[in-house]
Amino acid sequence: MDKNALFGLMPLLLMGITITPQQNLIRLLDIEKSEHSLLTYSQHYLDKENDEVEYTGTIYFQIESFVLDHCTLTVNVLVQDRYSGAETKKRHAQEIKSLLPLRSFTYRYAYQIDLSKLEGMRAEPVEARPYQLLGNTGFACRENTACHLQWLRLEASGPMIREKRELDGLLDFNQPVKDIAIPIASHDSATQIAKTFDQLTATCHVPTSNER
Repeated sequence: MDKNALFGLMPLLLMGITITPQQNLIRLLDIEKSEHSLLTYSQHYLDKENDEVEYTGTIYFQIESFVLDHCTLTVNVLVQDRYSGAETKKRHAQEIKSLLPLRSFTYRYAYQIDLSKLEGMRAEPVEARPYQLLGNTGFACRENTACHLQWLRLEASGPMIREKRELDGLLDFNQPVKDIAIPIASHDSATQIAKTFDQLTATCHVPTSNER
């Protein structure tokens, strides 16, 4: 268990108080709100005119806020991507290098999950590239060459998780999805939160008439 998570549990454990899955999830996500994930990346490629282009940037991830109302969880995630670069053109055996302007993009994700309707939802820690770096294989990162981050992956049996995404304040995506990935600061934390999700789903799920 993450030492911060264990430290937060100690007063309650010493008093012999039972921690419910809801209380445990709130405690773990509160810790994550004070953490963040960061990738420092670079990219090199040749454009359509066979000119060399290179970018360097940083991409930042953080759980901004969350609300757990009994069995309905809403999680808000902030992602900020900032990069600049240079382009080298070869003309008549000469190289002309020009700087490209700094660009910045802000993504805001809102996920809503009704755990009472998600029997058998899978919650697991995963390591993967963020969405923003999936479009090209030419990325490399200072933190790790594969540009991987730690995530909590949640998967339902169908498109039952509501995802809304805004890009620079404009709605970019808004519909139910089958699975989502929430950035988590460490593998240990993602594992603890996944276990708590399993416990909470079992507690919250109300069987339908077909399941009884």
